[in-house]
Amino acid sequence: MNRYTTTLVLVAAMLGCGGLMGYGKEVGFTTATNAAPFSLSYTPATNLPHQVWLDYDLTLNGDWKVTGNVDAATSGASAGTWTLDFTSDGSPIVGGSGRVTLNSFETNVNGSGSAKGTIYLFEIPGQPTGTPVDVTGTFTAGPSTTINSLRLVVTD
Repeated sequence: MNRYTTTLVLVAAMLGCGGLMGYGKEVGFTTATNAAPFSLSYTPATNLPHQVWLDYDLTLNGDWKVTGNVDAATSGASAGTWTLDFTSDGSPIVGGSGRVTLNSFETNVNGSGSAKGTIYLFEIPGQPTGTPVDVTGTFTAGPSTTINSLRLVVTD
C-alpha cells in the first residue's frame, strides 16, 4: 500500500467512524479478560457492514503482544473469522493491512510501560436487517503483557 492509498484509507476510516473524535455509534460491546471466552450480540438496523474496534489498556514488561480469535455468526452460519496478533506495530489482524488507532499511546522505559488506546480490527459483512449477529472469541496476553482491560466494540 503506498502513501496515497494509506492516507485515503485513514481519512475514509475517520469519516466513516464518526470523524476524528470517535469511532461511530456503538451497537454492541463486551469486556474481555485474559484467556477467557467473551461474547456479544447485536441486531443490525441496516444491512450495511459493521466495524469492530478494541479499546485496550495494557501493562508491558518488554515486547508486548495480545493474540486471539474472533468469530461472527448469524443464525448459526459463519459471518467471518479473524485471528488477532496485536503488537506495537502493523495490522492487529493476521492477513490484514494497515493500522487505524484513536487516542492511543505507549510508554516504555527500560522495557516496562503501558499501552492504551483504541484500534480498528475488522469489518463484519452486512447481514439482513433485524437478524441477530453473535460475536465470540478469546484474547490471550503474551508472556510480557498484562491485560488491564479490553473492550470489544461493534459500531455502525
